[in-house]
Amino acid sequence: MNFVKYINNVLQLFTHRSSKPENNIDRRLLSDFCDEDPLSMDSSIDNYTGDWDSLKKFMIRVSQPCHEMIVSCLWANNPKVCSEIFNPSLTDEGICCSFNKVKPDYIFRNPKDLSDLNVTFPNPSANWTPENGYPPNTPAEYTPWRPWGAGNHLGLTLVLDAEIEEYYCSSEVSYGFKVIL
Repeated sequence: MNFVKYINNVLQLFTHRSSKPENNIDRRLLSDFCDEDPLSMDSSIDNYTGDWDSLKKFMIRVSQPCHEMIVSCLWANNPKVCSEIFNPSLTDEGICCSFNKVKPDYIFRNPKDLSDLNVTFPNPSANWTPENGYPPNTPAEYTPWRPWGAGNHLGLTLVLDAEIEEYYCSSEVSYGFKVIL
């Protein structure tokens, strides 16, 4: 499950303008993200070729961290430490807070090449696949966790803080969260 929310500290980025080229680049990245008119931007950076590391740092800087977004969480009606069960992931949607995912070691041939963001897996993990399911005799506490049925008392319950006052723009037509199952 992913929760997408963009542009947390963007107002600070715009109000602390300076003549540093990286701030112009940040403003340009933000303008592209917000679908603003590119003609209103400084054209001296039109031919700038960025790198992946710079883009990743920008996205981290302007996104709301998972630990601030997810105020409280329950799994099967039991309180959990949200920062231990949600991990940030950089996707084509931006930075997402992912829950209950399979460890990259089980998915990718060379997981060390991935640019994961502060990923923690405090619980043991099973080599689960959609084709084969769980290995035989996998204990219930292994991730990915399985809900015991339908209803909010058996699955995931969250309290989220959208920090609406921090929004500058959104990549969607509204503010809030996008939930992908």
